[in-house]
Amino acid sequence: MRLVDTTEEVLYENCVAVDNPTSLTIKMFRDRMKKIMIKERGIGLAAPQVGKSIAMFLMVLEGRIITCINPSISWESENIVEMKEGCLSFPNTWVKLKRPEKIIANWVDLKGRKITKTLDGVESRCFQHELDHLSGITFIHRQNEQV
Repeated sequence: MRLVDTTEEVLYENCVAVDNPTSLTIKMFRDRMKKIMIKERGIGLAAPQVGKSIAMFLMVLEGRIITCINPSISWESENIVEMKEGCLSFPNTWVKLKRPEKIIANWVDLKGRKITKTLDGVESRCFQHELDHLSGITFIHRQNEQV
């Protein structure tokens, strides 16, 4: 498994939901994603970035790498903040983007548990960035929207 090139269609597709979050296949896929994320020193990595069009990403939350399956946002703050973002799919590229400061994030973990958590700061930013990947949206798209 490898990071896909920015010319590959999978990076721009809508992902399908994961039917069985507790499956061995998903756990093995997560393990391979985690190795890439650590090697590349990322704080987040979405399945499409490694060639799989499924609704799943990894991110650093409270100092550990978590797996977010079939994620969504159920609330976002009206307060919008601008921060620089990077992306493993676009090495050495940084883009200033405006996003909601806080969100209520929802996902399923590898044990099939539904998780709901309020995120802010870098964790909120990362969740939103990775969630965009699952809809085929990159931070380059977002940059063009905000110009």
